[in-house]
Amino acid sequence: KQWYQRRVRGITDNMNIALTDYISALSATDSAQQVTFSNLRNYLYKTIHITPTDNSKYTKITIKSGTMKTLDYVMVYDGDSVVTDTMLAQLSGTLSEQSFTASTTSGLTVALMTSKSDQSDGFVMEYSQVDTAGSSSTLSCPSGFTACDDRLYCVHNSLFCDGNGDCQDQSDEVQATCDGINNSDNSDNNDNDSNDDDSSDNDNDDNDADEDNNDGNNDDNNNDSANDDDNEKGTATRTTFSLTYVFMGTYFVKLFL
Repeated sequence: KQWYQRRVRGITDNMNIALTDYISALSATDSAQQVTFSNLRNYLYKTIHITPTDNSKYTKITIKSGTMKTLDYVMVYDGDSVVTDTMLAQLSGTLSEQSFTASTTSGLTVALMTSKSDQSDGFVMEYSQVDTAGSSSTLSCPSGFTACDDRLYCVHNSLFCDGNGDCQDQSDEVQATCDGINNSDNSDNNDNDSNDDDSSDNDNDDNDADEDNNDGNNDDNNNDSANDDDNEKGTATRTTFSLTYVFMGTYFVKLFL
């Protein structure tokens, strides 16, 4: 009982902190402004609503640069709700410069989500208001992820057609979608294999002894690759479950324990 009480108290304290740390609202003007989110703490879920000061204009944001570690995400929504409005982006890893413009005068919402270990460096974001509405028919996903058809979130490619519906609309179990992902992955692997073959041929021409060393290294690399695949699949699974709280209300407090 005492263990349970400490656990609940820790969850409650964390939720209270989330309501006060970082900013929760920004007002966009014609002149671009910048805000920096750095050293993002663990167990963070924070939403920032960016609205235009002129109610006839549209919010525009630009993710300038930054780094989010595995299982940490920056999510952008077209409107003021993470539940009912369309997600425009689910970003992780090294963040390249990307811009997003609201399709209505309701503004944009940025959600920050971090996991239980390590810390992301964070990112720099520029925001302003513009005269022209944005339009987007795609969801921007991290490398190795694909958007569900309902565009609620992105799922790791390894979870498509695995017998479990990870998308709410079950679109990750549609065979045609899986075939497209597999073809893309195979194409990338073939390109890498071709590069490896060329490198191996050059090494063999240089020295027979190098060939033996390369064979040993290739065996090690294959083992490392297998371990990386296993780790990646585990990470992908955890990613899908950690994202669930965004759409299932208070369940998020249980998924990070």
